[in-house]
Amino acid sequence: MPEAEGKEMSQGSKELSAEVAPTYERANRILTVGLDRRWRRKVVRLAASGGGTPWLDVCSGTGEAAAELARRAPAGTTVLAADFCALMLAVSYEKKARGRKKKDNDFA
Repeated sequence: MPEAEGKEMSQGSKELSAEVAPTYERANRILTVGLDRRWRRKVVRLAASGGGTPWLDVCSGTGEAAAELARRAPAGTTVLAADFCALMLAVSYEKKARGRKKKDNDFA
């Protein structure tokens, strides 16, 4: 694939993610008939059982998995969320600001 073509596809992915960011979670719940929550809980349960180590949620989107891991992981766990779409991360940060911190965990 030519380099310019790859950059266009990457830009297209960013634009699409930015467009769906405000409604991503609602659409995900509808399209998966709510199964996304079950999948996320299972993944987080497995990850949290690894102890209070630092975690990086890559392609975090709106931060649902990162936030859930920060809630369930042992105290002192650091959870970082990363995504190529700044608007998805903005939604994640807004949710973090509204949320209540239940443990001494860091979610950034």
